[in-house]
Amino acid sequence: MTRRALIPVVSVCLFVAIPSASYAWGEKGHRIVALVADAHLTPTVRAAVVALLATDTDPRVHSLDDAAVWPDLIKNARPDTKPWHFVDIPRAEKHYEPMRDCPGETGDDCIVVRIEQFRTILKTATATTGARLEALKFLAHFLGDLHQPLHCADDNDRGGNDVQVKWFGKKLNLHSLWDSGIVDKAGLSNADFADELLNAVKPEKVAALQVGTVVEWAEAAHLVAKTHAYKITTNHLLGQAYYNANADTVDDQLTKAGLRLARILNESF
Repeated sequence: MTRRALIPVVSVCLFVAIPSASYAWGEKGHRIVALVADAHLTPTVRAAVVALLATDTDPRVHSLDDAAVWPDLIKNARPDTKPWHFVDIPRAEKHYEPMRDCPGETGDDCIVVRIEQFRTILKTATATTGARLEALKFLAHFLGDLHQPLHCADDNDRGGNDVQVKWFGKKLNLHSLWDSGIVDKAGLSNADFADELLNAVKPEKVAALQVGTVVEWAEAAHLVAKTHAYKITTNHLLGQAYYNANADTVDDQLTKAGLRLARILNESF
């Protein structure tokens, strides 16, 4: 992408602080996913999304990109939702196994099952407005989480949270690096980042990028974790070379997340 050529190697002192790993993709990434999705909603569905969000009494939620951030904001108040944000497919494996990867007494404590549950609620006309609103907010967030590779892979390291690295000299963990470090490094506003992703996708390619099931998307993200995220130097000193090797991959994941969120919302309304 054009913006890659415009990004200089910056000094450590100019590097902004990276949010906690609990915020998958970081607020920025989630808002970018929602902006990409919004651009691909039908006019009728966009109006329905706006109308549903207008019923929200939370002062922090006014738009789809606000909704995409909300599930991270309520984690402490609702700790039961924390396992819903990821699925621990072992790094050495290739496929998602429900009994192994989605724990909990009812086998639904992972993102794969929760996306399907909220998808069903959102398209159920008899569901309450409150239930459909919450389903919308979780879907807006979880489609982003599902495409963050380290939310779909685990190497006995809590999805990279226990892997300490230095990113342009700054100490953080590998999970945080993929949540925010690579996205922030581009130095673009949310709107500009989303516009670049949208402009890079040819209209005739959109439908092909939207196909697949939630399980297939999770397994694809898991593969990205194996082939990209976990490919780090032995000394864990990561900088421009790692950025150059993975920036386009991050763009691809954010783009797919947005387009697939749009597909789910267009179908659900």
